[in-house]
Amino acid sequence: ARRTVRKSWNSKDHQSLTKNQLRSPIPPPSTLQSADSWRACVAEVKMLKLWCLAILLSLFLQSDGSSPCSCRTVVRVKKGAIEQVSQAQSGPLQNAFRLIAIPNYSQKIQSSGSLLGGGFLGGGLLIGNPLDALSNIVGGVLRIAGIKILDIELPHITVNLMPSTGLQVSVATSLHIKASVLRITDVELVVGSSVSLDAYISHTSKGFPIVSVSACKSLLGDIKITLGGHNLLPPVITMLQQHISAVLLDKMCLTVSNVFIGLNAELGLLGAVTPVNKQVNLQYIMPSQPVVTTDYMDIDMDAQYTLNDQLIDLPVSSEHFTLPPDAGNSNSMVNMGFSQEYFQSTYTALQSSGAFNVDITAEMFASQLSTSVLGSYIPEVARLYPQSSPLQIKFFISKKPVVTLETSKVVMGLSSSIEIFVVSGNSASKSLLILGADISLALKLDVSETKIKATASLNGALQLSLVSTSISNCQCKASSVTGYIMDIFQKVILAHINAQLSIGVSLPAMPNMHLVKPVMDVTPDYAVMSCELDYTK
Repeated sequence: ARRTVRKSWNSKDHQSLTKNQLRSPIPPPSTLQSADSWRACVAEVKMLKLWCLAILLSLFLQSDGSSPCSCRTVVRVKKGAIEQVSQAQSGPLQNAFRLIAIPNYSQKIQSSGSLLGGGFLGGGLLIGNPLDALSNIVGGVLRIAGIKILDIELPHITVNLMPSTGLQVSVATSLHIKASVLRITDVELVVGSSVSLDAYISHTSKGFPIVSVSACKSLLGDIKITLGGHNLLPPVITMLQQHISAVLLDKMCLTVSNVFIGLNAELGLLGAVTPVNKQVNLQYIMPSQPVVTTDYMDIDMDAQYTLNDQLIDLPVSSEHFTLPPDAGNSNSMVNMGFSQEYFQSTYTALQSSGAFNVDITAEMFASQLSTSVLGSYIPEVARLYPQSSPLQIKFFISKKPVVTLETSKVVMGLSSSIEIFVVSGNSASKSLLILGADISLALKLDVSETKIKATASLNGALQLSLVSTSISNCQCKASSVTGYIMDIFQKVILAHINAQLSIGVSLPAMPNMHLVKPVMDVTPDYAVMSCELDYTK
């Protein structure tokens, strides 16, 4: 690939980048001529290892290759959020630039033909043909040694979103460089630098997001001498400038590319397996390429649940879930959209693990779980058990929840059974009756610590039906125990369900990313979480 030294640049230089301008991340042995060079090599090797780690994460994180469900979420990341993540790379970039090794420079000087077009050192320091004199001093070789970067201005990073392409990242900084010419004079220089990078987010075959660099171009401004060098003639200064330019044009691009590709180690954690409870795990995968506009990037993320390491059979929708352009808060950095299938899948996973089931013993609710209390609702129970005995209730959900979205709430319908047992003195239990209960719960959503949580309340009355009873000649009806079951449901069963919902389900997020002031909004078509973003490196 061609490299071109540029003396100045403008915005047009950033609009098109030549591809395949990246170089090998490890310099050849011939350039390792100093401790600084060695340290730079080690830094580049570490960066390469980070790159390899990101690739390994994408290849080996858990996934069984099953087809993704349609439990779709859309993470809409605004340009401001992407700029914040990019700006957080300023510190790492500054450190990486500081470690760039500029090798020594040497060139044979011809005593005739005047390579330098006249005297080498000004001010009358050399008499006669200065090149002949110089050859006698240094063996006919011009040597510039000890070239090192003294300081780096904190890089300024800007980001533009390119529809159908990805990201264009521009990095601007200034480098303070020192060099020694012939060990006669030290020179200090300042050079402005700009690096333009084209990058895009794609996904691996297993659905893990990964940043790739498609093109990179380094541009340099004028290299100005700020200290020393007053006795050097222009040809020597030109040689020094050209040498520094040739090295920096190559390594500046490589350095910036490596730092941004290093984000893959963090992006890989978006697909990490996270526990929901002891039996259920959650993993997000990226099934398709992001949709990029000039204002935001939409990243589809599918939620996959496993129960005891087996993929849960979740509902599949034929419709592709998208988030409307005006969804959420237009001023927020992040708007995350959730489809109805997302909540359907989440609560199906919890139900499949038995998270909503509960055994209620007399010790948990002594004031109600006795035959004497139940006998006040069903007289046949009082006659069978004149001496009060403790009761036990099993609450069990046998079918998958039915979830719908309504304005400001998620509605979850549960088909459950409630079985009431009497516990005799020898701890044996006998089933008295089994009730069917259709329950409608209104869920209020909340986001805390990158988890989406819910609080449930009863949405209408319990719908009870009598399934069976072991009580002889019982004239009881489900309506006879509605008040009794309602009291137990409100004080024990609902509290248990809320305890499970309060654990929360992890959202796709990186460990050093914090959601600031998240707000949930639910519409009949989707739910959306709007928030600011705090990203630290």
